[in-house]
Amino acid sequence: MTGKKHSIQSCHALLVLILVCVAGATTACANNSQSYDQNLQAAPSGQHTIFLISIDGLRPDYMDRAHTPNIDRLRATGAWSMEAVPAFPTLTFSSHTSIATGTKTAAHGVPSNSFYDSRDQRIYRFPGWQRLLEAEPFWTTATRQGVRTLVLDWVLAHEQDNLPYPSAYFGQSYTRGISDTERVARILDTWEADEADTPLRFMLAYGSAPDSAGHSYGPDSSEVEIAVEEADQLIGFAHERALALWKASNPGPEDDFFFILLSDHGMTHVDYLVHLPRAAGLLDRDDITIVTSGSIGHIFFDFSEGKVTGQEIANVVAALNAFDFIDAYRREDLPEKWDYAHPYRTGDIVASLTPGHTFSTRPAEIKLATGSGVGPLGMHGYDPRVDPNMNTILVMNRAGQDLGGIDLGRVELIETHSLVAGLLGIEPSEVARPVTGRLLEWLQGQ
Repeated sequence: MTGKKHSIQSCHALLVLILVCVAGATTACANNSQSYDQNLQAAPSGQHTIFLISIDGLRPDYMDRAHTPNIDRLRATGAWSMEAVPAFPTLTFSSHTSIATGTKTAAHGVPSNSFYDSRDQRIYRFPGWQRLLEAEPFWTTATRQGVRTLVLDWVLAHEQDNLPYPSAYFGQSYTRGISDTERVARILDTWEADEADTPLRFMLAYGSAPDSAGHSYGPDSSEVEIAVEEADQLIGFAHERALALWKASNPGPEDDFFFILLSDHGMTHVDYLVHLPRAAGLLDRDDITIVTSGSIGHIFFDFSEGKVTGQEIANVVAALNAFDFIDAYRREDLPEKWDYAHPYRTGDIVASLTPGHTFSTRPAEIKLATGSGVGPLGMHGYDPRVDPNMNTILVMNRAGQDLGGIDLGRVELIETHSLVAGLLGIEPSEVARPVTGRLLEWLQGQ
């Protein structure tokens, strides 16, 4: 995948406004409001540059089991959380989109890794096109306000050509068949080769080795520990080279560099595969569409000929809820805390499996036990408030200051969009979740 370059104009007027806002440092320190207006008062007096890397499927306890000197060093000199809570569902595409947009599925429209859109009657399987996003990701938020961005191989960041405010560099599709090290090195190479007068200030990178190992071998396997140690080496390489590239850009005395490491979800061991059409009693029906991703399944009915009734939908929900490992809901009855009811991408029925189960087409009956060559052995997607194994990590390191290893405690990953905006000294998207709690306190001190 070749990055495409666009010229981006800086919003100098906005930066001037931010400088004026931070002139009264005493006011900023004294104001404890949770609103984003206070985030702006803590905006940088110089320019901040951010390199953000997501390592897919990085569960916090992996760091206790594997040798991770680079992550340990970043934590010891930075600010961190080993209880970073992803938005529901804890699936790669949904979670990354919530991180990027500061919203949940009802707003951003990405309910799972693969999903059906009832408007155009099409299934999107692991799509890459940014045009499918219905909320603004932070790379577009930054570009719109004059910050040049580089985003390659990030979820739903591709094909920005005809979109408003395209990134300075982006790809046309996800590049398969290369290692995480090659993927990250290409981003760093692109940054190094950039010759624009206005420097790049927001770079996004991605790696997937721990997630792949967790699915294949289970989260308690030695293979996961090996993948985590490889990821740690990648993180050390990325941090060292990114820091060197920033220093080579001749930053001003008030400028600074932030390295952010996060993940999208954890991982849980899988004991059983579940066949959703069999469980729902909907085999061989040509008037329904069923799409599953991990622990989440969506059932869409075709109402065009008037054959489907509300009673039939209620009957299917009841049939699914008869199993103690399935929680099924009509779209309108989904738990409010999930904020998951998208009007045309969330199913008429949503089925959520309990931890230890995942949807699959392999079972000849309703359930099939894993093991003896039957997998996957690890999965995610579950509500993190039900399964803490879905929680993940957030680590932030600042070049110009040893932060002393600040434990931020429990943080919400959905606040990352506004966190990045605050560090860059720009406004977040109007609909993004604001930074709160200890994460806000930390942001106001940067």
